[in-house]
Amino acid sequence: MSGNEDASGFLTVAEPIIRKFVENIENPFVWAPLAGFVLCILAYPLTGLELYSYLAIVLLITALATDWIGRWKNRQTPPDPIPETPEYRDEVFKYLASVQAKAVKMLESGKADASRALTNKNLRAVDTALRSFSEDADLHALMGYTLKDIYQSSKDLLSPEQRKEYLARARISFERSLKLDPENASAHNGMGNVLFFEGSFDEAISEHDRALELANGNYPAAEHDKSIVMAVKSGQIDFDF
Repeated sequence: MSGNEDASGFLTVAEPIIRKFVENIENPFVWAPLAGFVLCILAYPLTGLELYSYLAIVLLITALATDWIGRWKNRQTPPDPIPETPEYRDEVFKYLASVQAKAVKMLESGKADASRALTNKNLRAVDTALRSFSEDADLHALMGYTLKDIYQSSKDLLSPEQRKEYLARARISFERSLKLDPENASAHNGMGNVLFFEGSFDEAISEHDRALELANGNYPAAEHDKSIVMAVKSGQIDFDF
């Protein structure tokens, strides 16, 4: 086999690995050592200087280490709330909002594995909180939104089966919240989201209307969600969720 054939075979094997690595870089500072690595690889056969081969190794290690640091930082979350403290319930809500925002950002960036890790961390935190506040309708609703957000943001990133599981679990959480507090506006709006994703537009509008009624019309998120449902129902927007 010729050298050209060897190189072609190597590139065939290496190309998807390299492409996957590049697509999932999580630290912008990776690009400088990575570019230096490529230049050294190109310079070595042209110059024959072994210095470039050693530099290439150093730069590759630097790029990998920098990317690992980026991945580590992207998965860091605030300290877990401590159940024994008086502020525990309030801290749980702050913690969940922070972690979920990061999870959605990771998912929208195409980093599904990182997003799932953060979401699972959130779900564990909610489960822990519910052991202390099992009758807290707001916590059940928050669990529903955590699951719903992953469904909503995971199109083309998770399998249809995985997405359906998240949506089904979201429905259960909103149902539990409404059983505990039938006048929980947040849970009604969340149920409207679930019904929309299930394709039940009229029922979704009714839930958003109920949320707005309970909030005395002061619920911008419900107004926005209802407008989306109505636009899809009327054909102004494609149902592509």
